[in-house]
Amino acid sequence: MSGEPGEQRQLLKGKHCLVLEDEFLIVLDIEETLQSLGAAAVVCANAVAPALAALDGAATFDFAVLDFKLNEETSEPVARALHARGIPYVFITGLIKAAQPGDEFAHVPTVTKPYDQPSLIAAFARALKNR
Repeated sequence: MSGEPGEQRQLLKGKHCLVLEDEFLIVLDIEETLQSLGAAAVVCANAVAPALAALDGAATFDFAVLDFKLNEETSEPVARALHARGIPYVFITGLIKAAQPGDEFAHVPTVTKPYDQPSLIAAFARALKNR
């Protein structure tokens, strides 16, 4: 991906996206970024249970963004469910390297908070390319 604005606007064109994040302002930022990249719909959850319920619901997802550490839980169960369905996803995390996703998720692009939009978009592109 050359990073041209026109290409970026097409990256998620028509895709339905799931965001699992427990910090409201970050949710808003990610949602805005997904929409700027052409996402048709964005569903947000702040914990594992509602994210899994969304995956099991009527909506079909094409892409997801998961905060790795959510209050008292990690997003690993959602990551496994996405992987089983063949849905690409990225992790975002504010954790130090030792507490980030383990070897099971080594193939998943991970963006460290605080992030900038170009880093986030690059991770999205990698996840979609690896699909």
